[in-house]
Amino acid sequence: NLPNSGGSTQVAVFSNTDWTVSMEPKVSWASIDRLGGYKSGHLVFDYEINYGRARRTLLVFKAGNETIKSKLLQKVWLLRFHLRLT
Repeated sequence: NLPNSGGSTQVAVFSNTDWTVSMEPKVSWASIDRLGGYKSGHLVFDYEINYGRARRTLLVFKAGNETIKSKLLQKVWLLRFHLRLT
């Protein structure tokens, strides 16, 4: 789970061959810094602050005949306030 505050996180990729990655669905609130690589490495997933409902996207990794999907869920924005009736 990702915090609602926005930010970035590194995603480790362990592979012995070429790989690609995409987001499904493509979303306007997040981006990745690369679309693929060769062997092991990492990518950076950037995401904007979330003022609304919880939201998600999938990172879809492909290498040869293998596909791995990783769900990224960003938490909902909770506005806390106290109402005092007199």
